[in-house]
Amino acid sequence: MGARKSRCCWKVLLLVQIGRSNGFIYCTRNTPPNEVGGMMVLKIWWSIRSFWISIFILLLFSLWLGLPTYRKWKVDRLVDELCTKDGGSKVYETVILPVEKFDGLGLVYVPPQSDVKPTDEYYETNKITWIIPESNKFGSLDLFRSHTKIYRIADGKLISEHVSYARRGGDPILIPVHPSSYSCKDKSQYYKQPFIKHDRVKNEPTK
Repeated sequence: MGARKSRCCWKVLLLVQIGRSNGFIYCTRNTPPNEVGGMMVLKIWWSIRSFWISIFILLLFSLWLGLPTYRKWKVDRLVDELCTKDGGSKVYETVILPVEKFDGLGLVYVPPQSDVKPTDEYYETNKITWIIPESNKFGSLDLFRSHTKIYRIADGKLISEHVSYARRGGDPILIPVHPSSYSCKDKSQYYKQPFIKHDRVKNEPTK
């Protein structure tokens, strides 16, 4: 009977292998059956503990990544709503300019009022209104309204204005990348609206 128990004990050893000495506890011929049962209970307890530790780590990671992503998604939808209601361009006068004034993207550079040179014909002003206040903290989420106006220097006339909304930041902390952003989708059309290329005017059919 004792030999049978010893053989049974050795088979349990191959299945259990609980760490005590050099990483494992080895069941020997002299290991009593009650200690084998204790090792099995300890193995089950360790497995359950490891499972819940994994669940806890997964939950923390989901909160770390999921909450900022959800906040960004909500603010981005707010940006879309504000852009639809208030965003876009208003052109009060179309200006014909020579082709060399346009860059490769078909845009015209208009300097800010503080950088105007004697050779410049137009300047722009820009007013930023913070809806979700700007924060200097890394990973902060900011939402702002940008109102840009273009004036002609010769007579000071307002020829165009543009309103846009944008979200900046809100990414999970500890990610060493440039903050993400989201803005009105028609932003690239701003400089194209008040200005028309001179050759385009000449090639247009006469009505």
